[in-house]
Amino acid sequence: MYKKIIKNFFIYSGGAMLVKALSALSIPFTLAFLSTTEYGLLSIVNNFTNILSILIGFGLRQVFWIEYFHCEKNQIKKMINDLIFLYLIIDIPIFFFLLANIKIINKYIFFNFADPSLIICTLAIVFFSFFNEFFYQALKYQQSARLYTILQITNSVISILLSFFLIVYFKLSVLGVVVANLIGILPIIFIGFYLYLKKNCHNKFSFPETNQMKNYLKTGLTFIPSMIFAWLMSSSDRFILAKLSSLSDVGIYSLADSFGQLYYLIILQPLSGSYLPDLYEQFANNKNNILDVEKYNKKIMFYSMLIMFVLITGGYGIVKFFLKYILPPKYCSVTDYIWFILVGYIFLMGTYFTTAIIQFKKHKLFLAISFCLPAIINVILNFILIPYFKIYGCIISTLISYVAYFLITFFYNLYILKNYESMHFKKADISF
Repeated sequence: MYKKIIKNFFIYSGGAMLVKALSALSIPFTLAFLSTTEYGLLSIVNNFTNILSILIGFGLRQVFWIEYFHCEKNQIKKMINDLIFLYLIIDIPIFFFLLANIKIINKYIFFNFADPSLIICTLAIVFFSFFNEFFYQALKYQQSARLYTILQITNSVISILLSFFLIVYFKLSVLGVVVANLIGILPIIFIGFYLYLKKNCHNKFSFPETNQMKNYLKTGLTFIPSMIFAWLMSSSDRFILAKLSSLSDVGIYSLADSFGQLYYLIILQPLSGSYLPDLYEQFANNKNNILDVEKYNKKIMFYSMLIMFVLITGGYGIVKFFLKYILPPKYCSVTDYIWFILVGYIFLMGTYFTTAIIQFKKHKLFLAISFCLPAIINVILNFILIPYFKIYGCIISTLISYVAYFLITFFYNLYILKNYESMHFKKADISF
């Protein structure tokens, strides 16, 4: 069991490091061809893509996530068809509505810095990313680590090479990056469709019943608040920084946060792909011993957080030294912010452990509102701190919100275990 977890972790992590290495190699030429303002615009585009994907996804991928380990194989195929069908009938009209309101989007989201072609490509990425992420999600749950990693590397190579070509030879700037990202996800979707047909998932298609569609939508919508608050906690600061400071500061902050994204790719993503599916299976197979499974889970969490804190603190000085010689002078200030960002991600990693049993037990209401308080704290602190501390205001606000989120999930986790333990003893007394 543990060999499989470790093996999958290193497959995910190795692939993520390769993807990030390829991305890192492309950063110098990207920074050379994009001004700090353009880099800030690109960050706004990426964050708009994230929040819009959440809103028009209606939590349907989260329905798949919470039901997967409670379904039989044929039920999973039927659920995949139902969720895709529901997404299409809802989102195709929304997509055309958004296309008809490009000027409004440009004015209120992109501060009139984006041209229509950039917005059209961004909307296309939003629409297609549902299928891309849905496919990746299915691969994770099936623990198909190798295929998942190969596809991610393929996506990265296509996007990076196309970005270089479009920026250097066609001078497309931010539009070149967005077009490359759009083209990069299409082959992954085609491969997903091929496997969908190969596994005969289409044979399980039938028009879902109205009540079933309502149930899927109702369940999915309960996840929207948590995802919006999660976005507010991790990404809204860029928009606030752009409003209260400048797009140039957004560019600096976004580059600094790319080290957090690196942590996500090589630590958090492999963790969610290797350890968590196995943990869910242990919960499912040991329902009478969940307390023991969760106790061991907590032990791994504390050791993992401590080890990462030591590694990050010890390695920060070395990384800072080398970055001073690698980065262009206009971006060198990013080295002042990296440690704070990575410490925030350590606390975010802790929530992967604390929320596992919460997710397995389907505490939907808590999952829907758990990000609420941390997100509100983040937004309020951003408005208070940014006028005085600029980028530091963003970083400290986010760090505090991640700590708050970890503490909320940690204590709710203890609450669940306490209730479960008391119920277990009551059943034992009745049996006796």
